[in-house]
Amino acid sequence: MERIEVRKDLVVGSQPENDDLDELSDEGFATIMNLRAPAEDGDTTSARDEGVKARTLGMMYVNMPVPMNDLSTQQVNDFRAKLNLLPKPVFVHCSSGKRAGTLALINEAIDQGWSAEDTLSRGRQLGVGCDEPPLRELVQSAVAEKDEASS
Repeated sequence: MERIEVRKDLVVGSQPENDDLDELSDEGFATIMNLRAPAEDGDTTSARDEGVKARTLGMMYVNMPVPMNDLSTQQVNDFRAKLNLLPKPVFVHCSSGKRAGTLALINEAIDQGWSAEDTLSRGRQLGVGCDEPPLRELVQSAVAEKDEASS
């Protein structure tokens, strides 16, 4: 499992296995947020099984499917609303960590007032793959929507 710390209480990464969930629990993570859709390619751990394991370890578990082929600013808004209510620290994952990292960076961009280019630059620094076309477009549209709302 790959992991990237976006901020102290928000870490993103790739699909965790059962041993990884044990490790996250041992490290004090309070919540696991899974962005994978059911039956996503390469899904070795079902959301149901992952949720049972996380809850058994005393962590909250949230499954909020964000399919790569159906990204929207509404999903960003839903992610932000859920994230703000979750016990911290939170580990957010998808298959590779790219969607998780992109949504977490957009969340930071909106909170910190970053431009889309600043957000993409920060993503490159952290190693989040948000330069891929659908993710880059989501960064640009979500940050532009934030800019329009604050005007």
